[in-house]
Amino acid sequence: MRFIYFTDIHLCEGIDSRQGFAACLEAMLANNPQLLINGGDLGINPEALALYDELIKDVSVPILHSNGNHEICSGYVSHELAGTDHKSTDIDGVHLVTLDVVRYFEPTEAHPWNWHVLADDDLLAWLAADLATLDLQTPLIVASHVPLSTTWPSRMGQQPGMEFPTCSDPSLTSRLCTATTTRIAVTMQITSRS
Repeated sequence: MRFIYFTDIHLCEGIDSRQGFAACLEAMLANNPQLLINGGDLGINPEALALYDELIKDVSVPILHSNGNHEICSGYVSHELAGTDHKSTDIDGVHLVTLDVVRYFEPTEAHPWNWHVLADDDLLAWLAADLATLDLQTPLIVASHVPLSTTWPSRMGQQPGMEFPTCSDPSLTSRLCTATTTRIAVTMQITSRS
């Protein structure tokens, strides 16, 4: 499968974001992908969402979307639903999963942002159920706005024991890896033969 992952387009921010994304979209489509995966952060205001919809309206290939933190800021994702919009689909024999790992957080002095990143038992239960009937030979692609195994939370000041949930439990990442490793290994083997 030929796909392109893009993220953080931040429409309606900076100079010429409309022209920049239009040119980017044209360049992506020139590579004849079967699928585009948008990793999130369309923009921080509702105008960005409308502009994105306008720019992609004539795109003929499917576009999957994973929410980023700016989807919370723009109101595209409500505070209550942030972190729950996981999706999966099958395209041309490949199983594709987008995980919604960005959660709303009421800012505090210790953490002044209105969002944080969390992979929790609910996410893993959803993923386990989604993958339960998937044949081990089926190629699998998993995408999210922030990687599940990352130094980002600690670089942003998120520490275990703070007054909001963190991904500090190492078993969460290992359980995710256990759920997907065999399928990813098979996918890599199939891809390397192509």
